[in-house]
Amino acid sequence: MNSQQYEELCRHFLTKKLGMSVEEIKSIRIPNPTRSGLPEYQHQIDLYWETESELGRYLHIANAKWRGNDKVDQPEVLLLQQVKQKVAAHKALMLTNCGYTAGAVAAAKDEGIALHIVKPNLDLSILPKQDKDSIQAKLHEVASTSSHPIFLHGVNRGIRHNRP
Repeated sequence: MNSQQYEELCRHFLTKKLGMSVEEIKSIRIPNPTRSGLPEYQHQIDLYWETESELGRYLHIANAKWRGNDKVDQPEVLLLQQVKQKVAAHKALMLTNCGYTAGAVAAAKDEGIALHIVKPNLDLSILPKQDKDSIQAKLHEVASTSSHPIFLHGVNRGIRHNRP
């Protein structure tokens, strides 16, 4: 599995968990607020979606990290927190297939970042290598005909925080 396939698997996972369509969970670039005399740059957001209730509109972001064996580490969680602040997101999630180091869990707990483990549960050789629409179409096809879920999901329970 490559990182683009994994991002699409995570998008599929979110659609199932949130009851949203694939089109509602976007991959976007958000310009950083500009300041006089400083260069412009953008934040690349793997997965971006908004929810709304009678109380307000909420922005969520997620970073999908496909790994061979290495767990997500503390600097990656802290970077996600920084991006969350820069783009004014209400909630951030980190998604990976390999788990998290103790430092990542500690940083996530302190910053209120949700940590999830999403692993593929399908024959990866059938997925197109590129083109998110083709990957998403194949994931949808397999999910609709499979007798089992196409992903396995776990929540890192060390992320709960007690901020007032």
